Amino acid sequence: MVEIPLKFEQQIAEMRRVYDAYGLWHRSPTDGMIALRDNDDFFVSQTKTDKTTMDAGDFSLITNISPVTNEVIFAGAKIPTSDVEFFIALQQLPDFSYAAHFHHAETTRGSKFDTYDTGEVIEYGRFESAKKIVKAMHRIHRKALRLREHGWVFFGNNPNELEEFVSNELNISKILLKSKKL
Repeated sequence: MVEIPLKFEQQIAEMRRVYDAYGLWHRSPTDGMIALRDNDDFFVSQTKTDKTTMDAGDFSLITNISPVTNEVIFAGAKIPTSDVEFFIALQQLPDFSYAAHFHHAETTRGSKFDTYDTGEVIEYGRFESAKKIVKAMHRIHRKALRLREHGWVFFGNNPNELEEFVSNELNISKILLKSKKL
């Protein structure tokens, strides 16, 4: 198991709670990914990590990345997420300490959140997609991007920011309330 900094234990617990409370997945709770920055170290959720039960053991330490050879070198029990573009974008966005990629069917498509939209479909799982994400982040001047036809990525420093975003900006709490009344 990778030794994850103690400061991340509480952040992981908060993210776990937010993913669970707001249903931040499309097919299953294993959708999405979390990347955490500790100075120059990046800890990334592993493939098929259930975000509603995740803990420190579900994260890999990224030790090296090479777009030239198309390699991600890591330490951990399982391979890290295939969403390489998000932790590379986090590496290039020094004002943020984490990236949370999530899905939510009612908010991913449609025109309601166009001001967050990337403007183009950005292929996931590709090194070069990080450049498009960073460019879109600078263009819209927000902490979140709606990846056209795919999902969301949120960059922050405190897990409470993610909850405030999905609750207040995306109004997912109202969507959940409405669906429970039906």
